[in-house]
Amino acid sequence: MTLSSPNATLPAAGWYADPQDAAQLRWWDGSQWSTHTSPAPQPTAPARVAPAYGEYVSPAAQAQGAPAYGGRATAAHPSSAQPYSAQPYLAQPYGSQPYSMSAAQPGLGQGAPTTGWQIWAIVLMPLVSLLLLFTWDFRSFLQLVLENPDVSEATLLMNPGYALMTLGSWALAAALIVFAVLDWRWLGQQGYPRRFHWAWAILSSFVYVIGRSIVVKRQAGRGLAPIWVALAVNVITAVAAIVWVFSIIDMFISSTPGFVPGIAS
Repeated sequence: MTLSSPNATLPAAGWYADPQDAAQLRWWDGSQWSTHTSPAPQPTAPARVAPAYGEYVSPAAQAQGAPAYGGRATAAHPSSAQPYSAQPYLAQPYGSQPYSMSAAQPGLGQGAPTTGWQIWAIVLMPLVSLLLLFTWDFRSFLQLVLENPDVSEATLLMNPGYALMTLGSWALAAALIVFAVLDWRWLGQQGYPRRFHWAWAILSSFVYVIGRSIVVKRQAGRGLAPIWVALAVNVITAVAAIVWVFSIIDMFISSTPGFVPGIAS
C-alpha cells in the first residue's frame, strides 16, 4: 500500500493511525504502509488534584468524587474491596502473625540453638555452693561463736571451713559474671538481635536465667528449659541447706547438755 500521488511529501517512518482501522496503529516505513500493526493506546483520565484555596468546585465535580481542599486523591487499595475477615493479614492464624512470640525474628535462622554450656554452668552453680557448705565443719564453728560472742572476723577466717566458704563465695560470684558475659557473647554469635544483659547476673544467677530465657523465647519461640532446671536446682539447694543446718544445730544441742552461750564449758 503506497501513496497515490508521487509528488506528495512522504512522512517519516513511524507508527501512525491505521487508515483502515482506527483501533490500531500501522507502521509506515517512509514510503509505504507495512503489514505490522499495534493496538492504539487507550486514553487515560487525568489525575484529580485538590482544588486551591478559594477555588469553586461545581456540584457535578463534587458528585464525581473530586477531593476536598487539603485532601488528596487516593488509589484504590487491593484489600479495600475485600471483606474485612478475608483480608490477607487477618486471615492468618494468631500464632503465624509477624509479631507472635512463637515466630523467629528476622536474621535469626530457623532451629537456632537456645542454650550453650555457659548457661548450664550458671544454672548448676548453686550446687557448687551446696558442696562448699557440706565441707564446712559447722559444729566447731558454731561452738566457737557461742563461746566467744565478740569474736572478730579475722579470728573466724582462721577457721578452715569458714575461710573456704567465704573465699568460695567470692570465687563463685566472679565466675557467675564471667559465665554471664560468655553466654551474652555466645547469643550474639548465634544471631540473636536482642540479648538480656549480663550485668543482671550481679543480682543473682536466677535473675539472669529468668530474664535471659524470656528474651530468647520471644525471638526463637523456645528456650525456657534453663528456667525450669534452675528453679529445681534452687529448691533442692535451699531444702538441703535448711535440713543440714537444723541437723547440725540439733546435734550440737543434744551433745552439749546444759550449755549456756557466753559461758565456757
